Amino acid sequence: MTTTPKQPQDHQSKSKQRAEVLDEPVTFTFDGDEFTVRPSDATSLEFLEALEDEQLIAALRLLLGREQASKLIKGRKVEQLESFFETMGEAVDTPNL
Repeated sequence: MTTTPKQPQDHQSKSKQRAEVLDEPVTFTFDGDEFTVRPSDATSLEFLEALEDEQLIAALRLLLGREQASKLIKGRKVEQLESFFETMGEAVDTPNL
């Protein structure tokens, strides 16, 4: 009987699901910088409302906290935020924001 070895993404997907259920912080890298978010922060109504109202700085502070938001903002342009949100969404396994 031949067994198929598990793919690395199988483990990663289970880790993401576990982190989401337990609301454990998830750390990911974007453009050479590390960021940590809680899955619940990425789906909180306050965060989503700030995004919808195009209050990007407020949304980032809700998501990341002031320190990490400042790190993200420094030296970057608003056009880079779409890529940031895609990277973050993949890390915490949420739909594209």
